[in-house]
Amino acid sequence: MKVFTNTTPLIALSSVSQLNLLQLLFTKIYTVESVREECEEGGKVVVPPFANLEWLEVLPRRSEISQNIPPLLAELGKGERDTIWMSLQEKADLVIIDDLPLPFNQ
Repeated sequence: MKVFTNTTPLIALSSVSQLNLLQLLFTKIYTVESVREECEEGGKVVVPPFANLEWLEVLPRRSEISQNIPPLLAELGKGERDTIWMSLQEKADLVIIDDLPLPFNQ
């Protein structure tokens, strides 16, 4: 199963010392470069460095994310937008995200 996450689930689970739940549930989780960058910015809750989370794989940034983004996704934050875009490109089975659901006509 290919599972993607954006920033807030990582921060929320880190805030209650339960980040390991993602690994227990899914074995491997994918994310995007912009999510890693948001987590590294810091804040009240510290997310462990991604290099220490062997079950979390950051996919490299693709140039077409900014070039071909549908207008509906352009209204989201960078982490949400890139996560949804990449999960569609990678044919993810599940996306763990913290925003309102978007209507997709597929």
